[in-house]
Amino acid sequence: MMETYAMNQAELAEVALMITATIDDGSVAGAIHGVNVAFHVAGYISFFGLLLSFTIRDSKQNKHSTEV
Repeated sequence: MMETYAMNQAELAEVALMITATIDDGSVAGAIHGVNVAFHVAGYISFFGLLLSFTIRDSKQNKHSTEV
């Protein structure tokens, strides 16, 4: 049986980034460059999300402490 796989928007964005970041010289190194760029972007977004998670946690604690 053939299974279909629906990609979410984040996966589509990563694939689009890999395609647009490739160096179009017909070599394997160009495709590898696109994958490397996609991983760097994903890492930067993850790090930014980690930093934001600390801010969100602190704002919830401060909100509850003022209500008491």
